[in-house]
Amino acid sequence: MHSRIPRRTALLCTVAAAVFALAGAATSVSAPVAAPPASPIKALSDSLKGLSLPAREAKLLDLAKKEGGTLELYTSLSSLITRNLLPAFEKAYPGIKVNLYRASSETLTQRILSEVSAGVAGPDVIETNGTEMSFFQNKKNVLVPYRQSPYAAGIPKRYQFDTFTAARLEAFVTAWNTNLVPTGQQPKSYTDLANPRWAGKLSMEPGDVDWFAGLYTHLEQQQLAALKKVTSPAAKKKQLAKVRRNLDIVFERMAKNAQITRAVTPRRQPCSPPGSSPWSSARMRSRSSSSRHGRLP
Repeated sequence: MHSRIPRRTALLCTVAAAVFALAGAATSVSAPVAAPPASPIKALSDSLKGLSLPAREAKLLDLAKKEGGTLELYTSLSSLITRNLLPAFEKAYPGIKVNLYRASSETLTQRILSEVSAGVAGPDVIETNGTEMSFFQNKKNVLVPYRQSPYAAGIPKRYQFDTFTAARLEAFVTAWNTNLVPTGQQPKSYTDLANPRWAGKLSMEPGDVDWFAGLYTHLEQQQLAALKKVTSPAAKKKQLAKVRRNLDIVFERMAKNAQITRAVTPRRQPCSPPGSSPWSSARMRSRSSSSRHGRLP
């Protein structure tokens, strides 16, 4: 493989803008990939400031075509999405060809780090989970800072960072088989999943740790908010330690109740057959709920 680091700065900016337009409000993230220190990416990005959207896109598209007209995109998006996204992008930006590398977020991470270590810049744009992007942000020569696209105006500030912007959000939910869990017997909160009554009746993905960490953080914040307000650092530290001890116990019991499965993220997954696990704790898109499934809020 030959080094492809000093290339396509204009194209990179074009995609940084266009990805947001095509992704809509739909966390995973998109980010341009690191360029060498002498890269003109910042100067180019700054030169676009103040241009109208049509003028901005026209300038970037023209520059991108002059630099070869190809885009290297690394993503962990499902093929169900990319097979529609790529043609839509190429139609919106005629003359630009997208070369796609699609893999799991774990495989994507290893490939990117290997290429960076070898001095080879494979992708122009990375689109993957927020956990991995936060990791890349703290690694040298992976991502490059860039000026936010005007398309990012509709995205909350908390999802915008110096080197990447969230392009889609995911909902973490728990679904249950209503044939096996009668109405009124479903849990009222996630902590109810630690109840011994569910021993051996839960299904849990071991590979996607981001949902686990996200749930832990959510419950930690929720429980801290319910406690009496304290002001001294020592008291706050004591409260936090107590909450975390309790949550550690809850999550340990939850894991003991679970049947660990090597499963992909389910989408519109039908109810389990009678006699199987009535619970599935996994990362699911908010649109994947079914009237035959119950859901926790």
